[in-house]
Amino acid sequence: MDPTSNEEISYFNVKIRENSQRQFELRVSSSMLVSELKSSISSICKIPISQQKLISSGKLLKDDFPLSFYKLNDGHVIQLSTFQPELQDPPSLPSNQSHLSQRISQNERLETIKQGLQTVNTLLETLNPHYDDDLIAFDYKLRHLYPGQWVDIQDTVEQWLEAQIVEISENPQSTQVLIHYNGWPSQWDEWIDSSSSRIQPFHSHTNQSVTSPMSSPYPTLPIDIENSRQSEPCDRNIMFKQGLQVMNKMKIMLEKFYNKNIIYQHEKAGEKVHDLRFRLGIGQKDEEKEEEFEERLIESAALDCEERESIDSVDVDIQERSGVGNEIGLLRIQTAPLLDRTGRLMTDFATLIPDPLVPIMPSPAELSQITSANRSDIGIQVFALVASRNNN
Repeated sequence: MDPTSNEEISYFNVKIRENSQRQFELRVSSSMLVSELKSSISSICKIPISQQKLISSGKLLKDDFPLSFYKLNDGHVIQLSTFQPELQDPPSLPSNQSHLSQRISQNERLETIKQGLQTVNTLLETLNPHYDDDLIAFDYKLRHLYPGQWVDIQDTVEQWLEAQIVEISENPQSTQVLIHYNGWPSQWDEWIDSSSSRIQPFHSHTNQSVTSPMSSPYPTLPIDIENSRQSEPCDRNIMFKQGLQVMNKMKIMLEKFYNKNIIYQHEKAGEKVHDLRFRLGIGQKDEEKEEEFEERLIESAALDCEERESIDSVDVDIQERSGVGNEIGLLRIQTAPLLDRTGRLMTDFATLIPDPLVPIMPSPAELSQITSANRSDIGIQVFALVASRNNN
């Protein structure tokens, strides 16, 4: 999106939205500096200028720039975030779940976990089983999206923005989804084919804020009220069941990755892998393994040394040797992002277990409050691996 300002109009209205979702309008000019806008906001909200952060379309507005630089126009939404000045004595880490729950409402927490589950399930159902020289991790033609789902969208000028699916329209030829860009007027909503590579998992291209109250991907800009999902209250037991299903699927993926990786390492070392494949049970059903084992014992007893050496020389199929390398490459770019998102989900699930005596990992928001002097024994690593994609 690249909205062009109408140069003939020098004054227009913008919407200022606070973290509490309270919203008000201000009359501004295109030549007004961001610092001047903050001063106007301060007179209304009584929030010191030094504690204001203004965000529009995922960009932080800098004090010395005029509003025209950010191509704002009538009806634009500017997110107002506030922060406290750094304390003389840094706050200590919270030691129980009750402190963490105060950061956001329980409904927001449950909605974020539900969104994380939907994103992981969407990725799992689009896993590409075919491996070749052009490794494509996920087949978007298999994708099933949900009304209200949080996604990353590439706009018409190839900029990645946070967005939400408002509506889904299905027909025999294709499935179209109506996209709303967070923080933008609804006039920029657009219909996109659900299989388009312009639609990506939430926060795979946009950034997760260091002050996020959740480990799972959480919006930098609040979801617009008029586009929020209207749904029944979340059932925790159903969410735990879905979380267990995700863990079981990830267990299968990790086992497959481990087995294939062992095979690949042995192939690189030039070792015979037929016996190894048999021991790992790769490519066999459980009921076939015992029969195969008995047959191999009989065959082994009947073969003399020359015959055994002759058979060993052809154990490794040439096609399998070249195929395992591609297969392990595909598994890497599939497993890593799924494992990352699943791990974040499990961290957030821990906050739903009502035991205030059990300490849990603090959220990024709480870790960000610790000064650098106290960070020597705390490590934070955000792992994001994005698979190769085709252009739409």
